[in-house]
Amino acid sequence: MHLSRKLSASLLAGSLVATLALTGCSAASEEIDPDQPVTLSFLNWQWGEGTRGENLWAAVEGYSDKHENVTLEQRQTPYGQYMDKLATEFGAGNAPDVVIVLESQFAVLADAGLLEPLDDIESNLTGLNNTNDAGVYYDDRYGFSWERPNYALSWNTTLLEEAGVEPPTNFDEFYEAVVAVTEKTGKYGFAGRHQSADIDGWTFEFSNWLYGAGGAIAKDGEFQADAPENILAVERFKKIYDSGAMPIGDDASTFRSKFGEGQVAFIMDNAGTLTSQTQSGAAISGELVDASALPFEFPGSHMQLIIAVNAKSPNKAVAKDFVQWVMSAEGQEAIRPDHAASTIGTDVASPEEFLSVNPWADAFIEAAKTSEPSVVEGYEVDSRAIWRVFLSGVERVLIEDADPAATLAEVQDDLVKEFSK
Repeated sequence: MHLSRKLSASLLAGSLVATLALTGCSAASEEIDPDQPVTLSFLNWQWGEGTRGENLWAAVEGYSDKHENVTLEQRQTPYGQYMDKLATEFGAGNAPDVVIVLESQFAVLADAGLLEPLDDIESNLTGLNNTNDAGVYYDDRYGFSWERPNYALSWNTTLLEEAGVEPPTNFDEFYEAVVAVTEKTGKYGFAGRHQSADIDGWTFEFSNWLYGAGGAIAKDGEFQADAPENILAVERFKKIYDSGAMPIGDDASTFRSKFGEGQVAFIMDNAGTLTSQTQSGAAISGELVDASALPFEFPGSHMQLIIAVNAKSPNKAVAKDFVQWVMSAEGQEAIRPDHAASTIGTDVASPEEFLSVNPWADAFIEAAKTSEPSVVEGYEVDSRAIWRVFLSGVERVLIEDADPAATLAEVQDDLVKEFSK
């Protein structure tokens, strides 16, 4: 894969830029002293996801059970601020020892030399699947696949029954079902991210609409923001937005809560969201949710979460050993139950007891076979900034009723001027 080495300042806190010139090759890993107490910090927003987060933390603490000198320290930041917080901490030189990195930020950090090379760990592991390709940057490994939450169309079975509608298989059916639910039940037919204030989450969600129509922001290293397929995707989203069946202004936390409470019929969200909701005592249970492929012509996207080590960690040897344990057969078995509807770094099977009470999970697992990353092809380091420009244009269409074709033509010009190589 070709990766741009042009760093986008919008992805980095100001202090991070200043550290780049000071970042050199990592020092050789020191030997691990089993008698030396070590506190190993591990940053992940998922620790705050209710029961699921508690279970995941208990799973990784299995490493401390085997290494009594190591105490794991939980660090978390809400997802909406996560990428900015991570950039700030790396920039200030106080990032945690171990971090979960989203794929769109991974290339930036690896390019800056802020992630520890992990090629030596890979040689000790077996059974890694191809999701771990996301942890390679210019042929060097800087991370492994923690989780790949795939996307599908999920719905509340009770609301669909009350409205007398069938699960949709294409966009026209989806639109009709969304409107019918609102008209016949008074509940929202669909909810999703739609504001640039939630740029990172909206990027993942809207890439499904874009890919689903056969579009992409760039192809073969060339921008195509105003391609007909992209215009179609924006027109479709605008049609749902204007339908009166979508809660306008709701952020992800709000509309996900409404879905869990049975106030929303359809969402296009990732597997982690439903796993958290059905495990955390919400009004909705796994048996009241179902899911299928997205209602578009082409497959959608996925999130990719990468586990990596801070190159400036004072505990690099222990951090690398911890990551090696997470990716071992024992570690993968430990974290699998709370990633049961997602793809992880090995092909260890999801627990049957989870699948039997969460029939919706099959659709997400199936989506992994064809899903694509949301990172802009050929512009991986600048991907987040590029998506911000694109979605700012989509937001103008939604809020100002701007013409989709004319707006995306402007977006195309802006992208070419700012990011073309």
